[in-house]
Amino acid sequence: MSNHVRWHDLPEQEIENHFNPRIAVADAAERLDAWTSFSATLDVDVRRDIRYGDGPRMTLDVYPATVDAPTVVFIHGGYWRRLDKSVHVFAADGLRRMGANVVALNYDLCPSITLTRLNAEIAEGIRYVAANADALGLRAGKLHVVGHSAGGHAAAWAASDPDLAPLLAGVVPISGVFDTRAVRLTSINDDVKLDEGEAHRMNVFARPPGQGIPVLAIVGGEEPPAWIGESAGYCDHVRTGGGGPCHLEIVPGTNHFSVLEAATDPASGPGRSVAAFLAG
Repeated sequence: MSNHVRWHDLPEQEIENHFNPRIAVADAAERLDAWTSFSATLDVDVRRDIRYGDGPRMTLDVYPATVDAPTVVFIHGGYWRRLDKSVHVFAADGLRRMGANVVALNYDLCPSITLTRLNAEIAEGIRYVAANADALGLRAGKLHVVGHSAGGHAAAWAASDPDLAPLLAGVVPISGVFDTRAVRLTSINDDVKLDEGEAHRMNVFARPPGQGIPVLAIVGGEEPPAWIGESAGYCDHVRTGGGGPCHLEIVPGTNHFSVLEAATDPASGPGRSVAAFLAG
């Protein structure tokens, strides 16, 4: 089997193994615990819990670099049902150390809201950051969106939103999931609760990519082939659908979780790729 395939080519009973990182990565729970503990120990300059909307979790944190630095909106993963920006301080601060002002978004989670509503909240957060740059101590202008896992879907979704696309300088989906129809065939859907109609509507491949918006898609080389296929397929979608340039970076030796650590580490190869992308 090649290092990536499309999920449509798999027997249905295998899709769970390819699309559930907690199965694909044996120490997933321990790694997430380590993220939480490490993030809690970091002494960082941050303005926490600025409200951008009415939902219970609609708050953001600002990690300032310099006023003239590019602005990154970071969207955490958790398959739309778990985790929090507080677990990802290490990632937000890593992006800040690349020379960016970083805004980390929280959002309400499934099943308390639908995936459609969840992405609408993220869009509201992106618009808030763009409209309130001065008050947040950020440079006015276009934003980069960096998202991991489900946050990768959100980054790609934002780029394909004609109302948000003019606000964006580029997107970096890290180990993203893009075709929500596959999620319906996994146990993840017990919480996300996608029906056939919403799974089709929220499928990134069903929408034109953002016109002219550059993309850096990063995925772990040790991820399941169909998960790598999501990022490869997204780059193909961007290139053939009239989007901007899309560079796919498959990072050897990394899984679904360690690839985020690498991509937000300024000293790593993937981190240097992200830093160069953000610098334009």
